[in-house]
Amino acid sequence: MIYCRYNGVRGSTLIDTGASCNLIKSEFLSEICGSIHNVEIKPTTSNINCANNSTLDCMGTVDLPFSIGSSYSVQRFYVVDNLPASVKSILGIWTMKALGVKIYLNNDNVRCQNICIPFENRIAKATTVACNINGSKNCSTLRM
Repeated sequence: MIYCRYNGVRGSTLIDTGASCNLIKSEFLSEICGSIHNVEIKPTTSNINCANNSTLDCMGTVDLPFSIGSSYSVQRFYVVDNLPASVKSILGIWTMKALGVKIYLNNDNVRCQNICIPFENRIAKATTVACNINGSKNCSTLRM
């Protein structure tokens, strides 16, 4: 996990090089926006299916101002309820690529436009669960 900012509020995210989308817990979304009612959650027909045959209940999508280091952009997050307790959000590979994030596993940090951001927790503590969206062959991996 690394520290970042959502809507100007400091938080943390799990970086996941195998995830093709960004996920955010609805209760965390409420924390950073004051209330879930202060945010426009757009309906979606997407289903997020995990490799263990479980699904993540998707309430919809939300576009949030998001920054890591000095990189800033508005990113789309799928709003879900059933992420593990220690995970507030997951940042997927396409957002990392768009923001210029580079992961240095040997040094336990992420670099974004030459700003070093240390991992909040060591990666070795993670486990892996593969998932996909709407049965897509583009497999994602959730590290929890």
